[in-house]
This record gives sequence, structure tokens and C-alpha cells, in this order.
Amino acid sequence: MTFPYDRPMGVNGITWLDWVMAALTVIGFVATGFGIYQAWAQARKATTAAEAAKDAVATTRAKLLAVDIVHEFTSVRQAVSHVVSATETNNPEVAKFALVELSEAMRRGGTLAREDGAPIVSADIISQLETTSKLASIAKADIARRSNPKVRTYTGELLEPLTDLSHSLLDFVTAQKYALDKE
Repeated sequence: MTFPYDRPMGVNGITWLDWVMAALTVIGFVATGFGIYQAWAQARKATTAAEAAKDAVATTRAKLLAVDIVHEFTSVRQAVSHVVSATETNNPEVAKFALVELSEAMRRGGTLAREDGAPIVSADIISQLETTSKLASIAKADIARRSNPKVRTYTGELLEPLTDLSHSLLDFVTAQKYALDKE
């Protein structure tokens, strides 16, 4: 007994089932090629999206660093004002507090200024921060060791560098605020 699908279709004994299987195989190859193309296109889009996300993260990090630096430099300027005020009023307790505040704010500001992605802070400002931070720590220690010290004696040599630093920081902070507002 022969089944209809066993009958040759006229080309060297190939049955219609063989022709259907061949057609499905060709369709399978085409579908596989299309799938590979779709996967490649999707991977390309994902790579582009990942690069855009990486750029967005870097930009956001730079903006946040700029805001942090502006905040720290503003704290430095405020501490400078407190040191000057304590010197003028000869108040050793306020001077000690202000000198500690000044030294810490300078240290944090200098650290932030060196971070990757931070706005460019001139080497002169970073050098001034480091130098005056050390001087502020020394002045604070000298005031703390004395009973009833004359504040100007210990902060006098700091006042001129602090004033110069405060002006440099004001210029930097103003430029950064302008740049941040522009964005």
C-alpha cells in the first residue's frame, strides 16, 4: 500500500513532503538571519544608550562636584570672616572654633577640587588652601595652649593670605555659579 505523500512528484523521486521540508528550511534560514540582524540592531542601540547614560552620569557628577566645591569654598569664606571678626574682637574661643572650621573647610574644598570630573580649580588656589590650612591649624594650636592669648598675635600672619584666598575663592565661586545657572 502506498500513501499519497510517498508518490514522487516527478523530479527524481522527491516527494511533496520533501519539497515542503526544503521550503520550511529556507524560511527558517531567512528567519534566523532576520533574528540575528534584529539582535545586532538592538545591541547597537543598547550600546548607544549605555554611552549616553555614561555621559549623563559624568555630567551630573561634574555638576554635583561643582555645587559641592562652591558650597565648601563659601564655607571657607565664611570661616575667614569669622577669623577676622574674632581677631578684631580678640575672642580666643571664637577664633579657635573659626580656625578649626576654616581648616576643615579648606581640607574638604581641596579634596573636592582634586576629584575627577571636578571643575578646574587653579593650582594657585589649591596651594593657597593647603598653605593657609596648615597655618590655621598651627594658629589654633597656639591659641589653645595659651591662657588668655592675644588673638592677633597668632592670627596676624594669617590675615593677609586669608584675604587673598577669600578674593580668589569669590572669583571662582562667582564664575561657577554663573556656569551652573547657564546650564
